[in-house]
Amino acid sequence: MSKQFTTEELVGRWEDYQEIVNLMGRRSFYNLWKLEDKVWEELWCKKAPDPCLGFNDGYYKGYEAIEGWFKATKELGLLKARVAKKNHPELADKTDEELYGVGSLTPDNLTTPLVYIAEDGQTAKGMWYALAHITDYTEAGPTTIHQWGWIAVDFVKEDGAWKIWHLLDTPEIKHVAGKKWYGGYEPKPVDPAYAEIGEFDFPKPNVPMKVNELLNAKRPGKPNPLAPRPYDTFANTFSYGI
Repeated sequence: MSKQFTTEELVGRWEDYQEIVNLMGRRSFYNLWKLEDKVWEELWCKKAPDPCLGFNDGYYKGYEAIEGWFKATKELGLLKARVAKKNHPELADKTDEELYGVGSLTPDNLTTPLVYIAEDGQTAKGMWYALAHITDYTEAGPTTIHQWGWIAVDFVKEDGAWKIWHLLDTPEIKHVAGKKWYGGYEPKPVDPAYAEIGEFDFPKPNVPMKVNELLNAKRPGKPNPLAPRPYDTFANTFSYGI
């Protein structure tokens, strides 16, 4: 970066950095407590063009597609509550909403923060290595999955507050606890008592593509996604969206 900032500007940029770190920490908190609605309502932009939510198999591009992902996540959580109630009679007197998130523990530990605020102060880029140890109901019944990978984000300042604009969540290690971690994901066998969880019609990315893949012997040996670097304005940097 070539621009020289005044002391007042440097203080403002430090405050921007701290707000972004807190935003991502709040996202982890909401995900852990199954408050995904708040992630969408509070933390995502609502005005910037072409927002994107990306995973290894493609992108949900546009506000409608991203909101649909969050709504489907909520519906799947309610289905898991109903399945849990069927398999645990002691929960029969609870409503689906009361049981939402039952049996789920999804800590998303963000490490190695790398954050740059654009010189113009209107956007920012960040990358974290995420260590997720997920315990949840799946079509195989209660299952623990270890998932490690990169979360890379473009942020935009909207109405004076930082918001998520493009978010790319790309696991490179994903395995059921006790199974091999290298070479691809190997699921547990389906348990008929929980099979309907796997039958849930979760919307696929509206822009399907191979963004990244799990570690294997044939995976290209180059960084993906790219790490952010200092930049002046978003037009002069790359995007974590499409």
